[in-house]
Amino acid sequence: MFETWVTVLISGLAMGAIYALVAGGLNLTWGVMNVVNMAHGVFLMLGAYITFMAWSYWGINPLFTIFLSFPILFALGALINRFLVRRTVGLASMLLTFGIFMVIENLAVVGFGGMYRSVRFFTGSYDVMGIFVSKPRIIAAGIAVAMSLLTYWFLKKTKIGVAIRAISLDRMMAEQCGVNTNQICNITFGIGAAQPAVAGSLMSLIFAFNPMLGRVFLVKAFAIVVLGGMGNFLGALIGGLTIGVVEAVIAFSGNLHLSEAAGFIIIILILLLRPSGIMGTRQ
Repeated sequence: MFETWVTVLISGLAMGAIYALVAGGLNLTWGVMNVVNMAHGVFLMLGAYITFMAWSYWGINPLFTIFLSFPILFALGALINRFLVRRTVGLASMLLTFGIFMVIENLAVVGFGGMYRSVRFFTGSYDVMGIFVSKPRIIAAGIAVAMSLLTYWFLKKTKIGVAIRAISLDRMMAEQCGVNTNQICNITFGIGAAQPAVAGSLMSLIFAFNPMLGRVFLVKAFAIVVLGGMGNFLGALIGGLTIGVVEAVIAFSGNLHLSEAAGFIIIILILLLRPSGIMGTRQ
């Protein structure tokens, strides 16, 4: 029984690491640009399809496809911000990104069809002293953690990262200090689109998916950001791991539907008990 619960815990932590990567991009656009990006989920879905197409049509190792999904979705995100999102504020930007979500999702349905796809490249599980862990989940989680740490380093140690953090604190002051805020926001939105795309590439190794994939994980991303605290990197990591473990435990208990609703339940509880999130600062 002990081995079973350890397996469930590890599986939940592995998924939580991927969830944290998904939420990282939303945390950036929301925390830095104050844009509630409703299109976040379709970037994840596009990453999954990029991996599927590169693997099934060109035989590219699925792990290497993240070097395709990241730059492609970074460019798409930067262009969306440059020509669309930047011209709106507040509720208008949320409605705009929701429209982008619907357009891209429906184009994906037309282009790929509604059938489920999967990337069956890694199969089986690792057996460590009776503890079985899915190979795809562990591999995907390792890459997700590396990607999250790389993003953290980028924000802390590079000039662009410092500029992004400066804008998140005080945009007007950053402009007065010579920061090209429009360009930095383009980069921020690009990273915010590229991170879930990489997560989508990783998730394609674990789940079967269709063009509706983004809807479920958009809710999870919001739950993680609300749980951890807007704009807080450590909070997103804790939030992702928490939701991953909670879902795994509930699913193991046999209630799959309640497991899928965990994100909604957590959003409600956190908004009632601590609106600023676990690691957020009270305003």
